Amino acid sequence: MSARATPSKHDGAGKTVSVLRLQPRVLPISMVLPGRVLAYETSDVRPQVSGIVQRRCFVEGALVKAGQPLYQIEPARYELAYEQATAALAGARAAVPLARSTLARERGLLASGATSRQVHDQAVATLAQAEAALASAQAAQRRARLDRDFAVVRAPIGGYIDRSNVSAGALVVAEQVEPLTRIHRIDRVYVDLRQSSEQLRSMRRTLEQSGALTGKASKVTLTLSDGEPYPQTGRLDLTESRVALDTDTVALRAVFDNPERTLLPGMYVRANVTAGTLRDGYLLPQRAVSRNARGEPSIWVVVHGKAEQRTLPQAQPYGNDWLVNGGITPGTLLIVEGEMHVREGATVAVEEVRIDPGSGLLALPAGIEGQS
Repeated sequence: MSARATPSKHDGAGKTVSVLRLQPRVLPISMVLPGRVLAYETSDVRPQVSGIVQRRCFVEGALVKAGQPLYQIEPARYELAYEQATAALAGARAAVPLARSTLARERGLLASGATSRQVHDQAVATLAQAEAALASAQAAQRRARLDRDFAVVRAPIGGYIDRSNVSAGALVVAEQVEPLTRIHRIDRVYVDLRQSSEQLRSMRRTLEQSGALTGKASKVTLTLSDGEPYPQTGRLDLTESRVALDTDTVALRAVFDNPERTLLPGMYVRANVTAGTLRDGYLLPQRAVSRNARGEPSIWVVVHGKAEQRTLPQAQPYGNDWLVNGGITPGTLLIVEGEMHVREGATVAVEEVRIDPGSGLLALPAGIEGQS
């Protein structure tokens, strides 16, 4: 039921109508989309060397740091290989100075004619072989060091670690298909969204027709499954340039900081994506908007005490209201009750009201006669 005061009366005035005085507002152009939370980074942990797992070095489900040891693979064979490579490198290093001194001596002998060109060239080749053997031995030692170090399987990223797929005593193979475990980074998360192609077209049409300002990165807010708002504001990180054939949707992705780990991978949320901002927009309650014979949105306003019908071809739905940014000026008196009893040009008396945001009912009439 409307909360109204006694209508103001004026000599010669016609029927009394309730009016809402319109003022421009700064309005976000947004859409609400379902979304699903994904980890910002997910890493499968796999061994880079083969061997028997000696022990697991982490607590399942715990937060681990990048580089933290996760598994120890039996290291003896890799330590032995490293020692052998180190010994081979020492021998290769010793051979190079001998080859160099031999070549220097042969050069002197060749200059004095005391040796042949063939012997000299052989010394050149021996030095080149010694230097190549040294380079090969250095590479072999580096590879042996890597294998020895890889016997300790470390966390590639920081995050929360899943349960282990292997236990002590298990044989693992380098770069095996099945991961030993998996790590999820969730101090920041992605939210995957799906927008229908019709929603996308409607949004672009609204932005174009309203002349809204668009930012470089759309602002995104979340509502959790229990209805609570998520305190952090995110931004749109990705909008795919194609429509999925099977669902007729476009994929979007937002990124959010998640310092308290409130958002977990797999959670379903509702995202409000703000694509732009309208500086001088007017919100009209649904009760005041009807459609004319051509199906166009239309309203009744009071101008100089007379009723006037206006067509709003660019009006767009906006939540439970209509969004308009043309055909209306600040202070326009919009008829929100009694329009069924007026006709074009009829003299009317007005009482000014407001729309209660909670109930949607008319409230607090001012009892004034308006001029627009």
